[in-house]
Amino acid sequence: MLVHIICRYKLIMDVEDETGGALITGFGESIKNLMGINVEDMMQISFQPNGVEQIERLFDLLVGKTTTFLIQIKDWNFENSDATSYTAIMITTIPEIKILSEKLLKTHQLGPHTPVKKERKTVINLDDDPEEMSNKKQKKIKQEPED
Repeated sequence: MLVHIICRYKLIMDVEDETGGALITGFGESIKNLMGINVEDMMQISFQPNGVEQIERLFDLLVGKTTTFLIQIKDWNFENSDATSYTAIMITTIPEIKILSEKLLKTHQLGPHTPVKKERKTVINLDDDPEEMSNKKQKKIKQEPED
């Protein structure tokens, strides 16, 4: 059995401005942009001495800060007029958080050189009948270089 562990961001934020409040859920790249650090590096830091406290400081810095969200509104939001929950597609960076993230990455000898997309690999069972596989998977198998 082959097991791959993939860490991903999911951050639910209670946000408000002068017009009202809402819950904004951010995933992956939008939260990486907000936090200034990818989730794999955040996990590496959390395993170090005082790492959890250092990561908590990043999240504490979010409280009271201002940023811009590009949100995704789906049919569900229109069908439920009382809904105040949205998905963030893009979130702008907060300078103070970016500075702290860069310091953490430097301190722990990690960095933007460890992007999430390069670390992810698709696992394909080569025993599958090619006729039953989608064209996309077949192309991926053909395009992957041999080690």
